[in-house]
Amino acid sequence: MKIRPVIILFSICLYGLFAACKLQSNPNEQDENVSTPDTSGETVEFDSEIKEYESEDRVIWQKPDLVIDQLGNVEGKVVADLGAGTGYFSRRIAYKGATVIAIDIDPEAILWMEEQRSRFPPE
Repeated sequence: MKIRPVIILFSICLYGLFAACKLQSNPNEQDENVSTPDTSGETVEFDSEIKEYESEDRVIWQKPDLVIDQLGNVEGKVVADLGAGTGYFSRRIAYKGATVIAIDIDPEAILWMEEQRSRFPPE
């Protein structure tokens, strides 16, 4: 039985949702890795989130290359990365030759991805 790429992409998105829920599980408890709004309305602690999302050991426990290989040949295809965060999977999929639409609800994550755009293959 061949796993369809849509199921794998859905699983990745579902994992991201669970990870986000874990970070927000106890709003009364202060966690140094969770962003909190400051008085200007902008979030603080985004740098600590970036360190977590871009951690070198993430490749060990999440195995992104194995997950992306399950998508099959993505060269020349358009892939949407829902809940892209810092673009951890988006970059890897783009390097495989796909056009990636990275979507996230966090404005700081979107700005950070735009600043890091040079890490992506040229269009």
